[in-house]
Amino acid sequence: MGQTTFSGPVKSLGGFNAVGYNCEVTIADGTDDLTLDADTHGGRILYLLDASMAFTLPSIVTTEPTEKTDPNQLCNLGLTFSIYCAIAQTTFSLTTATDDNFVGVYACLHETTNETDHFFADGDDDVMSMNGTTQGGLIDSYIEVTATTRGWLCSKSIPLGSGDLATPFS
Repeated sequence: MGQTTFSGPVKSLGGFNAVGYNCEVTIADGTDDLTLDADTHGGRILYLLDASMAFTLPSIVTTEPTEKTDPNQLCNLGLTFSIYCAIAQTTFSLTTATDDNFVGVYACLHETTNETDHFFADGDDDVMSMNGTTQGGLIDSYIEVTATTRGWLCSKSIPLGSGDLATPFS
């Protein structure tokens, strides 16, 4: 089935399951820095096999479309990117577009003590980093960001870290 557009709420009594081969995008080792886009990466799991990856998020577009049912509207509120670290990161960065920032919380779980430290994006932060230790990024770390009117919301993230955990935001 190709792309389908609905102009009103969709209700499913059985839930929606994004499953199948196209629901995961592998980011291979040696991949150059990558600018994420809605069509290729949005709503999918990005399976990260590169230990030193730099991602750039697209600009958040909040412009209200003239025709709200237009499938080609530019507004991208709700666009979500999910990144799973299949290997430990050494120099991971996720950077917002020029006028955007991160909002929300990054809750980093310590690998040995199972304690969690919470780091809050202050609305001026435009880079999230992981280093495989204090800022998270150990194998099985998971980051999810969603476009909102306030910025890229960090939520449902479970980065794994070690040592004295530190903020990933700058």
